[in-house]
Amino acid sequence: TVWGIGLVGGIYAIFGGLKAVAVSDTLNAVGLFTGGLLVPLFGLAYIGDGSIPDGFHLI
Repeated sequence: TVWGIGLVGGIYAIFGGLKAVAVSDTLNAVGLFTGGLLVPLFGLAYIGDGSIPDGFHLI
């Protein structure tokens, strides 16, 4: 089944699906970038009792 999914995905990407793959990759990159920025801020706010500067102070 893994090979089948890979084969179908590869055929889709080769025959006209490259734009959809590029759009999907772009959306994933935006989500990862946003999460990468927000997770440390949420962590600092958590350890600083709701205050990001206090979180920095504790580090």
